[in-house]
Amino acid sequence: MKFSEALSLEGATDRAANELCETVNRGLPGDPADLGFLFFTNHHSAAAGDAARAIREHTGVRHLVGCAAESVIGGGREIEHEPAMSLWLGSLPGLRLQSFRLESRETPDGLCFPFSPENLFDAVAPGAALLFLGDSFSMPGDQYLRRFNEDHPGIPVIGGMASGARAPGENILLFDGQEVREGAVGVLVSGPVRVTPVVSQGCRPVGEPLVVTECDRNSILKLGGRPALARTQEIFSALSEGDRRLFRSAPHIGVAMTENRPRFGPGDFLIRNLVGVDQARGAVFISDYLRRGQTIQFHVRDGQAADLDLRALLRHERDTAGGGPARGALLFSCNGRGSRMFPGPDHDVSAIREELGPIPVAGFFAHGELGPVGGSNHLHGFTASIALFSEP
Repeated sequence: MKFSEALSLEGATDRAANELCETVNRGLPGDPADLGFLFFTNHHSAAAGDAARAIREHTGVRHLVGCAAESVIGGGREIEHEPAMSLWLGSLPGLRLQSFRLESRETPDGLCFPFSPENLFDAVAPGAALLFLGDSFSMPGDQYLRRFNEDHPGIPVIGGMASGARAPGENILLFDGQEVREGAVGVLVSGPVRVTPVVSQGCRPVGEPLVVTECDRNSILKLGGRPALARTQEIFSALSEGDRRLFRSAPHIGVAMTENRPRFGPGDFLIRNLVGVDQARGAVFISDYLRRGQTIQFHVRDGQAADLDLRALLRHERDTAGGGPARGALLFSCNGRGSRMFPGPDHDVSAIREELGPIPVAGFFAHGELGPVGGSNHLHGFTASIALFSEP
């Protein structure tokens, strides 16, 4: 198992593709390329299909998928607001790899999500993972993941929603050399490989865990038997001035994925936004549905919390991994991270390399990140979702 990656800042798409091919081929001398991901800024969208076909021809990669992005990751850097193209290749002997297209269709019975090929999940080996790139205008990621969790429990979905467009039909996805402008593309990976998801939601808890004792869909009416808004105000009053500022600007609620624990730590909460209040009912509203008996805790997010959370998760994976060390990684980072969240550039890719070693990492800044929390797949925001590849 070997990986290679390259970054080009060349403005001309054909020259950028040639530069990428030369670099990645040096990283895989004599090894066949089985899996590839290509990420590119809008500067290259007009000729992205030509670039993908040239890369397949010059590298021989069997499966190549990719998408347009606001910013791309590669070469140990996160390139924001500049033309860039990033290529990541893997030589993965013995693995079952199947690239796919996915559509969203409205039917009399609701949405359906047909795969092409239709037999994608036939004879899937244990440890399979779905690597996913979607168009946020035509693929409702949260609805799709709810269906996927029911149909294929235990298979992690790791990826991101393309961020290279401002209107429907403008995003470009790549599927083995073809341009696709709606739905999703990706690769199902199974066989003798360990694909480990690391999902860093970048928050830290404040206050104390509370039990939802009354709720209605996405409204929390009571926490611990008391009106939810009153409990929220009490917790807010007890915060430091710094945490109050963070909570005012972007309040979050973490929903515990495993309940009845004496203590909760990194990765135990699914982070959702607090989106409103109802003074008359004493209720608060969040961006997800809840059920009675769930445990929640308020959270705040800033660059320091996001840094600590990501590094803690990476160290945990490094120190407890059952297989070998990570050999390569794909990184899907929210377009609200990067220099918008951290003091300087290149934060997430640098953290991976500092904690796991100088492994090949590529990815992009996404408009929504996909990854599992608590054993179920979810669509996230302000998150770094990572697929780590290692020996089983």
